Amino acid sequence: VMNKFEPGIYIGLPEEEYFAADALGSTDMKALYLDAESWWWDNHPDSPLRKEETDDDKRKKADARRVGDATHTCILEGVDAYESRFAVMPSKADHEDILDTVSDLKEWLRDEGAKLSGNRPELVARVLDIDPGAPIWDRIVEESLAGRQVVYPSEDMRLRLMRRVIENDAELMAELSPGLSEVSVFYRDYVTGRLIRNRFDRLSIVRPWDVKTFTRRRTTRPRTGALWRAADEQWHIQVALYWEGWDQLPELPVYGGTSEENALLDKIRAAISTGETDAKFGWIFCPNNGAPSPLPLRLNRSGAVTEEGRVRLKEARENYVAWERLYGRDKPWVEVAGIDDINDEHEGYGFLRSA
Repeated sequence: VMNKFEPGIYIGLPEEEYFAADALGSTDMKALYLDAESWWWDNHPDSPLRKEETDDDKRKKADARRVGDATHTCILEGVDAYESRFAVMPSKADHEDILDTVSDLKEWLRDEGAKLSGNRPELVARVLDIDPGAPIWDRIVEESLAGRQVVYPSEDMRLRLMRRVIENDAELMAELSPGLSEVSVFYRDYVTGRLIRNRFDRLSIVRPWDVKTFTRRRTTRPRTGALWRAADEQWHIQVALYWEGWDQLPELPVYGGTSEENALLDKIRAAISTGETDAKFGWIFCPNNGAPSPLPLRLNRSGAVTEEGRVRLKEARENYVAWERLYGRDKPWVEVAGIDDINDEHEGYGFLRSA
């Protein structure tokens, strides 16, 4: 079900509601620039491919978001905020004689001379009736997580180490704090007629910040590898779109948030209005392997990379308008093209060795 939102700034909006919004975000714009035809099939709620998503498909997406949420929280908000929302999955090795499988439960009940019939929930209930403190694994996990999202030990250690590096960087800490995390912004796009959505990882008085993950490779230096990933993922399109949302902040109504959060947002809005903010977009690249050293980088708003992002963003909007005009919003976007010949002018694609 697509959620409807009014243009505005939403503080504390749950992520699932944000992604269910009937709006175009930076991921949509990247897809519309690269392959508009596939955008409909991957994103429209009536797409038969989306309707055929399995529970496993949904779990994979949810797991990627889980790791992203944990990274954003720990890196940008600190360990206290991270621990309030995430907990480490307990290890079976730390608990003796745990009851996990149906066989475990039945064996325990057999030793107690109790009835062995019934499904798993019935067996668990019978065990707890006999011994409320029995080491049932599901219960141990539930009590350890206490309603928080799960992280696994290696993920937890990496996040804590990266946050420690950030806390030892006085310049970076001064730029991140004070700040607001996961701020959702919606505004009307007069090119496509659609609502645009941005979800800022972090808004500080100086600049917007975004957390990205990347894989450290032996073939490139870490910063080079991070930038290659940024270019490959078309993240400068996102930067261009986020600058639009940043410029909208002073004028949009605010929904939600505490009095303290609203007061800080007012300071950020005032700084944008008076031109006191720095015209650079902040990235914090977090490696998912190798040394846990986050890489903070800043990208000039007036530079060639951001300008190219604007050009591609414009093309993405034009692609959306063209395809919607041709097929409408609710019919499948399918291009029936003729056969193309590959000729010598295609040498720039890497088919031929350079002279």
